[in-house]
Amino acid sequence: MALIAAHQLTYTYPKSSRPAFQHLSFEIGAGQFTALLGGSGSGKSTLMLALAGIVPEFYGGNWSGSLRIGEVWVEDEETRSAEVVQQVAIALQIPDTQLIGFRVEETIAFGLENQGLPPAQIRQRITQVLAELNITHLRDRLTDQLSGGQKQVCVLAAILALDTPIIVLDEPTAALDPAGKQLVGQVVERLKALGKTLIVSDPNLEWFQHLVDQTLVLSPDGHLLYSGELRAFLSNRALLEQSRIPRPALTDLSLALQQSGYDLPVWVEFAEADRWISHQLGADRLRVGTATGRNARAGLLAERIDHRDQPPVRGFPAPIELAPSVPLSAPVVDCVDLTFTYADAPTPALCAVSFSADAGQLLGIIGQNGSGKSTAVRHLNGLLRPQTGVVMVSGQQVARQTVAQMARRVGMAFQNPDLMLFNETVEQEALFSVSLAHDARWQQQRRLEVDALLEQFGLADYRTRSPLALSVGQKQLLSILCALSLDPEVLVLDEPTFGMDQRGREQLGQILRQLKQQHKTILCISHDLPLLADYADQLLVFQGGQVAARGSTRSLLANSELFTQLHIPLPSYIQLGIDWFQQACLTPAELAHCLVAALPAVH
Repeated sequence: MALIAAHQLTYTYPKSSRPAFQHLSFEIGAGQFTALLGGSGSGKSTLMLALAGIVPEFYGGNWSGSLRIGEVWVEDEETRSAEVVQQVAIALQIPDTQLIGFRVEETIAFGLENQGLPPAQIRQRITQVLAELNITHLRDRLTDQLSGGQKQVCVLAAILALDTPIIVLDEPTAALDPAGKQLVGQVVERLKALGKTLIVSDPNLEWFQHLVDQTLVLSPDGHLLYSGELRAFLSNRALLEQSRIPRPALTDLSLALQQSGYDLPVWVEFAEADRWISHQLGADRLRVGTATGRNARAGLLAERIDHRDQPPVRGFPAPIELAPSVPLSAPVVDCVDLTFTYADAPTPALCAVSFSADAGQLLGIIGQNGSGKSTAVRHLNGLLRPQTGVVMVSGQQVARQTVAQMARRVGMAFQNPDLMLFNETVEQEALFSVSLAHDARWQQQRRLEVDALLEQFGLADYRTRSPLALSVGQKQLLSILCALSLDPEVLVLDEPTFGMDQRGREQLGQILRQLKQQHKTILCISHDLPLLADYADQLLVFQGGQVAARGSTRSLLANSELFTQLHIPLPSYIQLGIDWFQQACLTPAELAHCLVAALPAVH
């Protein structure tokens, strides 16, 4: 008998005009790893809340069909959540919603205390979980002083401490840096080996797709679009388009080669792609890492990829920088020797940080959580004041301006969109900053511009809906729209693809291209290297509160030694480009184009 079984399951939130999900029928066996996929707003998170016994009891609404978890039936009429939570633990999308205590230890202890465990056993369980996740050093830290990734790991530790047979993870790596993602992947692998039943929803398939036993895909209107094997789903172009999930890079690469006539399966793991390329090119001797390979392939990308000299990388903190081009004008953003230390912190968050960004440029900012990225950009609009150093924006020293004055020059969208949304409707949220202006003519013009942005961002149909009722991806788009509402010269984005489906990512890409054409200056903090590879002109790398490297996107991404030192794995298609051509191909399509030129012709 299946451990979890749903039949014709339908749920509608109170005051909602359409179901969050509808007519779902599926089974999940004990010990299975199930990937729950779907676009933004498809009902994935709501279904996970139902699996955890939270929906419908704590939300109300209309519930029909049946859901069985073990021997417990989740029903609208009867409260059974107390029995469900003994079997199911859930980690939600936004970690702040599950940080109960002031300190990490208190957050982990909360669930165990509610289980009635004796204090000695609770302390032992906390020590064990902290050691397993290698976060013992965070035990006494205040939760509001943790980075986004550290908060997510703290929640995961609290989940693991409960030791339930079923674990539900809703985008567990969304707020994590690459090291955190690797850590979560290792933990999840151990949980599967221990026989836990895992249901995971995450738009980034690459970190867990090799673990998946079955796949459930929800359509945009909340129906079950697909149930079956993951590779079969990824091989179906029509279903991929209909689902709106972000396509894994290896899927895009293999589908592009299929379109060019090559007979190959859709790749799920890096090793599959590497073996296929090796076989097609004849042998490993043709890798550009060997002398024969370099001679054979040296000119393959010359016509397609802009070659740039790459300096050697040997260590930190001395920054790695390419020979700069001469700017046509003074940089829009210019930070010089910026230093900042938080109260009671033992070490500086920033130490002598210098960087600049020009008009029409997108500067991508990368680094592990806690490396100083968010702290640096919060100086641009005056939210933080430099303790030493100078921050200039459009020729104005930020320290001499108020936050309100800087809001006209610098728009900022935070990592967690819920921190920015407080109005009753989407339209009121989008127009809030504009409504505070005193110039009636300017205000009327901005209202028209914001109205056009609502259409462009796909939010016009949600004008009267509460911002908090939007999906996470839609909230992210709304927060970016709010940051643009005053038409700032500088836009700062902190993890903008968090919660976005394929359509949202495409909308974001169009917006970034348009802003660059309008000569806006964009600073984008992101762990999403494919996004930055596609759109960033320059990369700025933070390490331990210092600038570890800076340079053109293609040149830095081609420097695999640098990313090894940073403990940041490169996207699969970029690593393949380096391995076989000694170049960073910035999109899967670019790598496919180069492979077609190098591979034997298809007959």
